[in-house]
Amino acid sequence: MADVAVPRRPVRADATGRRRGDHPRALLGAIGLVLAIVCAAGAFAAVSRVLNTSDETAHMDYAYQVWHGRLPVFQHGLLFRPRDANVPPVQWEAQHPPLFYAIAAPIVGPLIGSGHWLVATMAGRGLNVLIAAACVLALAWAGSLLSLRRRLVWAIAVPATVAPVALFMRVGGSFYIDNLATLLTALAIGVAILAVRGGVTTRKEVAAAVLCAAGMLTEATFIVTLLVVAGALVLAVWMHDHRRWPARIARSLAVGLVPILAASAASGWFYVRNKRLTGTYTGQQQSWAAAHIGRHRIPLWDVLTGHPFWHGNLQLFTQNGGLDARLGPILVEVLAALAVVGWLVGLGQHRLAGFDRGQAAVVLILALQGVGTLVTEIGYVASGGAINTRYLLPALLPLGALFAAGLLALPRVLVTPALAAYLGLTWGFFAAWAWVQPIFGGSHWSGHTANQVPWVVVLAAFAGLLAGILLQLWAMRRALTQLAPA
Repeated sequence: MADVAVPRRPVRADATGRRRGDHPRALLGAIGLVLAIVCAAGAFAAVSRVLNTSDETAHMDYAYQVWHGRLPVFQHGLLFRPRDANVPPVQWEAQHPPLFYAIAAPIVGPLIGSGHWLVATMAGRGLNVLIAAACVLALAWAGSLLSLRRRLVWAIAVPATVAPVALFMRVGGSFYIDNLATLLTALAIGVAILAVRGGVTTRKEVAAAVLCAAGMLTEATFIVTLLVVAGALVLAVWMHDHRRWPARIARSLAVGLVPILAASAASGWFYVRNKRLTGTYTGQQQSWAAAHIGRHRIPLWDVLTGHPFWHGNLQLFTQNGGLDARLGPILVEVLAALAVVGWLVGLGQHRLAGFDRGQAAVVLILALQGVGTLVTEIGYVASGGAINTRYLLPALLPLGALFAAGLLALPRVLVTPALAAYLGLTWGFFAAWAWVQPIFGGSHWSGHTANQVPWVVVLAAFAGLLAGILLQLWAMRRALTQLAPA
C-alpha cells in the first residue's frame, strides 16, 4: 500500500508568541547557555594566574575595605597587599560605586582576614562565574523580547553569539565589576523594551527604578543605560497613552523621571563624594595618570580617525593574539554585513510588515545603548584611558542582537550549521589559549603558589563547554523546525 502523507498538526502560539513545546527547548537551551559560560569562565579562573593584574588586586582590596566598613581612597593605596600579586601604587578602583564590593565583601573579607588570600580570590572569581551565568540568562530573556514571532530562536541566538566574547568570559572568571553592570544593563533594557511594546505599568516603573538605582551604584558608565531607559519610558507613554497631549506630557515627564530620581537617591551621594575627593564626579585622576603611567589626553578627532581605537574594539574574540586576532574582526564584519543584507532583502520582498512602530522603537533602544556605550568609550580614551573591549560590555545586548540578526538572515536550513561553525570557531580560540597555559605543563597554579589544579579538572570544564554548545545547537534546531515562515 502506498504511503500516505500525514499533515503535521499546526503548532499554536499564545499571545506572547510562545508555541507549544517551546518550554522544554527553552529549558535545554538555557541549560546549555549556562553550562557553557560556567565551564568556560571556571576554566579561565583555574588556568589564569591569581591576581595577575593590578586591577584585580585593587578590586579585591576594595571589597576587603568594605568588609572593614570603609570606602577606599585613591591616595591611601591598598590595605590588601598579598605576596606575589601585582599591587598598584594607589587604589585606582576607588572611583567605582560600592554595590559589587558590598555583595562580595562577606565572601572575600573573612577569608582575607584569616590569611587565606588565595582562597578568597578564587571565591571572588566564583562569584563572578555565577554573575556571568545570570548574564546569559538575562540576555536570553531580553533577546526573546526582540521578536514577537521567533522569541525562542532569538532567546538562544543572542546570548549564544556574545558568550564567547573574550572579555565577557574572562571577566566571568576574574574579580571585576563589569559583568554585574552588564547584567543590570540587560535587565534594564529588557524592561525598556517591554514598556515600548506594551505600555508603562506600575510594575515596569518599579523594575526600571530598582535596576537603574542598582546600575548607578555599580558603575558610572551605567548612565548611558539610565538615559536610554528613561527615554524609552517617555516614548512608551506617547506610543500607548491616548489621552490629550497635555496629559501625555505630564505623564511622560513623571514616568521618565522615576528611574533618574531613583538612581540619584541611591548613588548620588557617592558621586558627590568623588567630586569632593578628586574634583570630578567620575573620580578620574588624569594628572596622576599622565605623570606616573604615561596616559595623556588625545584629541577627539585622533581617536575617531585613528586605527588603534577601531582595530582594538573589533578584537572581541581575541585570546592568543594570533589567528584569532586576524579572524575575529572579519567574523564581526561578516555578521554585521549579513544583518544589513538580511534586512534589505526582507525590505525588498515586503516581508517586514511586522516591523511596526513597536519594533522600530526596540531597534532605536538597542541603537542608543550601543552608540552611547561607544561614545562613552571614545570620551574615556580621549581623556587618556586605555582601549579595551571590556568597555563594550554594556553594549553586549545590542551586539548580540546584531550578531543574531546576521545568523538569522541566512536561509533557515543554514542557521544551525552556521551557529555551530561560529561557536566552534570562537570557543575554539579560548580552548587553544587555555591549552598552552602552564597548568598543562605541570606548573604551579598561578605560577607562584604551591597549590596545584589537576589538568583533568580543566579538561572536564572543556567537556562541559562542549556539552553546553551541543545543547544550544539542539535547542536552536528544534526551535527553527517549529517556525512558520518568517
